Amino acid sequence: MLKVTVMACEMGLRALGLPAGVPLRPDVPVKTGGVVTFLNDAPKTGAILFV
Repeated sequence: MLKVTVMACEMGLRALGLPAGVPLRPDVPVKTGGVVTFLNDAPKTGAILFV
């Protein structure tokens, strides 16, 4: 199993007019946050993919 966290930009979701708390995908857990949250949660010794 891959230990992956999928994170969506909170400001981007607001800009698109998507309501807070609504699941983006039912099959993938998506965490919302900003750049500070992303960098704080990023592992110090792991790989990061920022798209």
